[in-house]
Amino acid sequence: GRNIWVTDEAANTLLKLDSDGAILQTVEVGVLPAFPTFDGSNIWVPNVASGSVSIVRASDGSIVGTISPINRPEAAAFDGERVLITQQAPDTIIPGQVSLFRASDLTFLTAWATVSPTPPDFNTPGGVCSDGVNFWVTFSDTGEIARF
Repeated sequence: GRNIWVTDEAANTLLKLDSDGAILQTVEVGVLPAFPTFDGSNIWVPNVASGSVSIVRASDGSIVGTISPINRPEAAAFDGERVLITQQAPDTIIPGQVSLFRASDLTFLTAWATVSPTPPDFNTPGGVCSDGVNFWVTFSDTGEIARF
Protein backbone atom coordinates (compact mmCIF):
# COMPACT_ATOMS: atom_id res chain seq x y z
CA GLY A 1 0.00 0.00 0.00
CA ARG A 2 0.81 3.66 0.00
CA ASN A 3 0.43 4.23 3.73
CA ILE A 4 1.45 2.87 7.08
CA TRP A 5 -0.39 3.17 10.38
CA VAL A 6 1.56 3.56 13.64
CA THR A 7 0.61 4.11 17.27
CA ASP A 8 1.75 7.14 19.26
CA GLU A 9 1.76 6.11 22.93
CA ALA A 10 2.40 9.63 24.21
CA ALA A 11 -0.61 11.12 22.38
CA ASN A 12 -2.91 8.04 22.63
CA THR A 13 -3.42 8.06 18.87
CA LEU A 14 -3.17 5.95 15.74
CA LEU A 15 -1.47 7.82 12.90
CA LYS A 16 -1.79 7.27 9.15
CA LEU A 17 1.49 8.20 7.44
CA ASP A 18 2.38 8.61 3.78
CA SER A 19 5.51 7.16 2.18
CA ASP A 20 7.51 10.23 3.26
CA GLY A 21 6.40 9.94 6.89
CA ALA A 22 3.98 12.88 6.80
CA ILE A 23 0.91 12.48 9.02
CA LEU A 24 -2.22 12.19 6.88
CA GLN A 25 -4.70 11.31 9.62
CA THR A 26 -4.84 11.12 13.41
CA VAL A 27 -7.31 8.82 15.19
CA GLU A 28 -7.80 9.08 18.96
CA VAL A 29 -7.79 5.63 20.56
CA GLY A 30 -7.44 4.42 24.15
CA VAL A 31 -4.71 5.11 26.68
CA LEU A 32 -1.25 3.74 25.86
CA PRO A 33 -1.89 2.17 22.42
CA ALA A 34 0.56 -0.63 21.75
CA PHE A 35 1.08 -3.13 18.89
CA PRO A 36 -1.80 -3.21 16.37
CA THR A 37 -2.71 -5.58 13.55
CA PHE A 38 -4.55 -5.17 10.24
CA ASP A 39 -7.28 -7.68 9.33
CA GLY A 40 -7.68 -6.60 5.70
CA SER A 41 -10.30 -3.96 6.55
CA ASN A 42 -9.71 -2.79 10.11
CA ILE A 43 -6.82 -2.02 12.41
CA TRP A 44 -7.07 -3.58 15.88
CA VAL A 45 -5.31 -1.34 18.42
CA PRO A 46 -4.64 -2.75 21.92
CA ASN A 47 -4.80 0.06 24.50
CA VAL A 48 -2.79 -1.19 27.47
CA ALA A 49 -3.71 1.34 30.14
CA SER A 50 -7.38 1.76 29.27
CA GLY A 51 -8.05 -1.98 29.06
CA SER A 52 -9.60 -1.87 25.62
CA VAL A 53 -9.03 -2.65 21.96
CA SER A 54 -10.06 0.00 19.41
CA ILE A 55 -11.08 -1.31 15.99
CA VAL A 56 -10.43 1.36 13.35
CA ARG A 57 -11.64 1.16 9.73
CA ALA A 58 -8.52 1.68 7.62
CA SER A 59 -10.38 3.20 4.67
CA ASP A 60 -11.59 6.27 6.58
CA GLY A 61 -10.13 6.10 10.13
CA SER A 62 -13.47 5.78 11.87
CA ILE A 63 -13.74 3.66 15.00
CA VAL A 64 -16.10 0.78 14.20
CA GLY A 65 -15.92 -0.90 17.58
CA THR A 66 -14.27 -1.06 20.98
CA ILE A 67 -13.71 -4.22 22.97
CA SER A 68 -13.61 -3.71 26.71
CA PRO A 69 -12.93 -4.52 29.39
CA ILE A 70 -9.89 -6.54 28.43
CA ASN A 71 -7.04 -6.81 30.93
CA ARG A 72 -3.92 -4.91 29.76
CA PRO A 73 -3.99 -5.80 26.03
CA GLU A 74 -0.57 -5.39 24.44
CA ALA A 75 -0.29 -6.89 20.96
CA ALA A 76 -2.56 -8.22 18.22
CA ALA A 77 -2.13 -10.57 15.25
CA PHE A 78 -4.45 -11.70 12.44
CA ASP A 79 -4.44 -15.22 10.93
CA GLY A 80 -6.81 -14.60 8.01
CA GLU A 81 -9.96 -15.15 10.08
CA ARG A 82 -9.26 -14.47 13.76
CA VAL A 83 -7.42 -11.88 15.83
CA LEU A 84 -5.41 -12.94 18.88
CA ILE A 85 -4.72 -10.35 21.59
CA THR A 86 -1.97 -10.83 24.18
CA GLN A 87 -2.71 -9.53 27.66
CA GLN A 88 -0.03 -8.62 30.15
CA ALA A 89 -0.19 -9.98 33.66
CA PRO A 90 -0.48 -6.94 35.94
CA ASP A 91 0.97 -8.77 38.93
CA THR A 92 1.69 -12.25 40.21
CA ILE A 93 -1.91 -12.79 41.32
CA ILE A 94 -3.51 -12.58 37.86
CA PRO A 95 -1.90 -14.63 35.08
CA GLY A 96 -1.24 -13.26 31.63
CA GLN A 97 -3.54 -14.56 28.94
CA VAL A 98 -4.40 -14.48 25.26
CA SER A 99 -7.87 -13.83 23.86
CA LEU A 100 -9.22 -14.79 20.46
CA PHE A 101 -11.83 -12.88 18.42
CA ARG A 102 -13.48 -13.41 15.03
CA ALA A 103 -12.35 -10.49 12.87
CA SER A 104 -15.45 -10.31 10.67
CA ASP A 105 -17.87 -9.43 13.48
CA LEU A 106 -15.62 -8.78 16.54
CA THR A 107 -17.07 -11.80 18.36
CA PHE A 108 -15.15 -13.10 21.37
CA LEU A 109 -14.26 -16.77 20.78
CA THR A 110 -12.13 -17.91 23.71
CA ALA A 111 -9.29 -17.03 26.10
CA TRP A 112 -6.45 -19.00 27.66
CA ALA A 113 -4.44 -18.22 30.77
CA THR A 114 -0.85 -18.55 29.65
CA VAL A 115 0.61 -19.75 32.95
CA SER A 116 0.10 -20.36 36.61
CA PRO A 117 -0.40 -17.03 38.38
CA THR A 118 2.44 -17.46 40.85
CA PRO A 119 6.25 -17.65 40.43
CA PRO A 120 8.29 -19.45 39.27
CA ASP A 121 5.80 -20.26 36.50
CA PHE A 122 4.84 -16.60 36.04
CA ASN A 123 5.02 -15.80 32.35
CA THR A 124 3.92 -12.63 30.57
CA PRO A 125 2.76 -12.86 26.95
CA GLY A 126 4.14 -10.04 24.81
CA GLY A 127 4.49 -9.96 21.06
CA VAL A 128 2.37 -12.07 18.73
CA CYS A 129 2.35 -12.85 15.02
CA SER A 130 0.68 -15.37 12.72
CA ASP A 131 1.90 -17.42 9.81
CA GLY A 132 -1.69 -17.92 8.63
CA VAL A 133 -1.93 -21.30 10.36
CA ASN A 134 -0.69 -20.71 13.92
CA PHE A 135 -0.28 -17.79 16.26
CA TRP A 136 3.21 -17.41 17.77
CA VAL A 137 3.45 -15.64 21.13
CA THR A 138 6.62 -14.43 22.84
CA PHE A 139 7.00 -14.38 26.62
CA SER A 140 9.02 -11.41 27.83
CA ASP A 141 10.07 -12.71 31.22
CA THR A 142 11.31 -16.16 30.13
CA GLY A 143 12.45 -15.61 26.54
CA GLU A 144 10.19 -18.45 25.37
CA ILE A 145 7.82 -18.66 22.42
CA ALA A 146 4.58 -20.61 22.20
CA ARG A 147 2.31 -21.71 19.38
CA PHE A 148 -1.45 -21.35 19.73
